[in-house]
Amino acid sequence: MNDLIVAEAVNLPDYTHSSNSLFHFMKEFEYLTQAIEKNALFPRYCREDIGYLDIVIDDVRIHEMAVLTKCFCDIPLHRITRQTCGGHQNDTEVKDKNNQRFLSHTDLYGEFALALSKSWGERKGVQPIQYINQASKYSQHFQMALKSALSTSVEVPEEIANHYLYQLAFIKPLRGKMARKNGNMNFFVEKNFHDEHEWRFVPFFPEDSMDSPQTETSQFFPIIANSQLLNEPQTGRELIQKISDRLLSEENKRYWLSFDYDDIRHIIVPNPNKRIELIKRLLAMSASNFANEYELHILISKIIVLSEIKEDW
Repeated sequence: MNDLIVAEAVNLPDYTHSSNSLFHFMKEFEYLTQAIEKNALFPRYCREDIGYLDIVIDDVRIHEMAVLTKCFCDIPLHRITRQTCGGHQNDTEVKDKNNQRFLSHTDLYGEFALALSKSWGERKGVQPIQYINQASKYSQHFQMALKSALSTSVEVPEEIANHYLYQLAFIKPLRGKMARKNGNMNFFVEKNFHDEHEWRFVPFFPEDSMDSPQTETSQFFPIIANSQLLNEPQTGRELIQKISDRLLSEENKRYWLSFDYDDIRHIIVPNPNKRIELIKRLLAMSASNFANEYELHILISKIIVLSEIKEDW
């Protein structure tokens, strides 16, 4: 049945009001080349503000969670560099209208990117997230159902509780603040999240228990919601980083999001110098990475330069 659904999805019409590519942006050149060399993107734990859901477990209010994910947007290419995001403030400044600066998607997420076909994303189970209007009845009913599923005083089947936990990985408020870091400066960006048109890949295997403790030897599960860990400014951040880094290991390959070079529609770099550097890196890659020399040449032809996009749009 699932094979039939995938086969039908591949033959569906193209998207007309959004991009037919899923863009994953990154801040470092090495992240881009690593993905191309490994034919894969690597999920990492990303912190999410869920204070708006008012979740309480054992009398402890849960403000944050870490989601094991790889995120994409389907913003049309000509809108990627538009200055659409809100103002920001650092840890000490008081935000006012004179302190506003407007940021584009690439300012926030990086100037390197892989754009893969949306049909590839559908085949791989990449899922559009759901944006929550906090004033809606839907939001209120979801919060009540989630509280019941997580309650220690209400008997709820494990598969139902896991369903609501897993659903948490695919929701976001329509608007909110997003914490970002630039060098030594921490700041918040006020965003309309819906404008990102976000899709997510969240790997999950049944044997990876949602409620088992995360240890050095345990499997990876979709959500970490340990408030003591997440609220620890330094130790918690370092531990989550360490857990994420383990996902780069070949022994954890089943969690990777693989692709073929044919699935790549665009490779984005910030400037002409980085284009040259990337071409050199591709030419230096092992011949075993490519089916033939034409596949390498076609891949090189997919490189586009962000600074040139900005000039033309």
